Amino acid sequence: MDHIVFLIDEHSDLEAWMVRLEKPKIKRTPIRHQQEPFTCSAMTFRNPDCV
Repeated sequence: MDHIVFLIDEHSDLEAWMVRLEKPKIKRTPIRHQQEPFTCSAMTFRNPDCV
């Protein structure tokens, strides 16, 4: 599995990206929050050009 991770400073930046990905209708997951094994929030999406 290939993936890339972007670190952001504020949760509001993640929310802004969520909105930005909606405009070109890029499918993505909702923002998920986790506490274990470390605290983070994430949203995942696939490259729309992947076959």
